[in-house]
Amino acid sequence: MSDLEVRRESELSAEERERFASPALKHHALYARHSTERTQAFMAKVYRSGRLLGLAPVIRMARFRATLLLEPEVRRRLDPWMGPFARKTTYLVDTSFMGFQYAQPFLVLDPADFETVRGAVVAHLRASTDAATLMVFEPLGDPSWSRALGAGQFKSLPYVHADLSGCATTDDYLARLRLRPTSRGGWPRLIDGATKLRM
Repeated sequence: MSDLEVRRESELSAEERERFASPALKHHALYARHSTERTQAFMAKVYRSGRLLGLAPVIRMARFRATLLLEPEVRRRLDPWMGPFARKTTYLVDTSFMGFQYAQPFLVLDPADFETVRGAVVAHLRASTDAATLMVFEPLGDPSWSRALGAGQFKSLPYVHADLSGCATTDDYLARLRLRPTSRGGWPRLIDGATKLRM
């Protein structure tokens, strides 16, 4: 019998905030307090004999319509075909609610416990009776651990960090970048410069 326990918690204690020393965890904890029935943010905390080893930020999206992520034309064609399969419960182990860090979502107090924490979190989420999909977003590395579980791997587009300091509104930020919306309401593009970049 394993002495590991995984608990779903939405709060960090003052001691945990100090021990993990990750300001991004505060962001996740903030979102976790505002979870809804269909979108829940929580931390999967791994304990051994009552001692915290590490944690991972998790987002649970219940009955998520996966085709919403597709281009509108593709979505129109696939929605009728996919039917009930398009709605499922997905678990994401991700740093998206932590400011899209390019970092491991598995945080540990002792680096020697990394594999243990990752394995315990993944096993716990895979065992959830409502889980149709489990996605783990990690920096590029050796995917052999997930292949051993029979999981597929794919690369995703990089995230962007935007420095919003000194900006009170989105318009302030766009003005600082010298961006404007297109006349057709599309994505912003650079006002001047030799190259017109679409964002």
